[in-house]
Amino acid sequence: GYVYQAKTRLAPLFRSFGSAERADRLESEAARLKERFEQQFWMEDEQFYAIALDGAKRQVHSVASNAGHILMSGIASPERARAVAGRLVAGDMFSGYGIRTMSTDASGYNPMSYHDGSIW
Repeated sequence: GYVYQAKTRLAPLFRSFGSAERADRLESEAARLKERFEQQFWMEDEQFYAIALDGAKRQVHSVASNAGHILMSGIASPERARAVAGRLVAGDMFSGYGIRTMSTDASGYNPMSYHDGSIW
């Protein structure tokens, strides 16, 4: 998400400074990145993005708060961004005090663990 955001925000700057070729390249790279991201990370059954891909490029099938970072980057489609935002405040992720780092439905959930269920 951060790489996508950087490329899409820098392209107009390069264009305004007369470097249209570099801007075009950044926009093209960002578009390809967005397409790959959506294909590789979206978990249809969870309506959420996977936290990672393993060494074999398979999704690590876990719902974690990290996906919230992509909301401000623009890489998520509007529909999927709404689904992620909704899931972050659903009962398995939102405690009433904050967002958990991992869903209470996950096999590794541990509310005492910093990245496996504690609240941000």
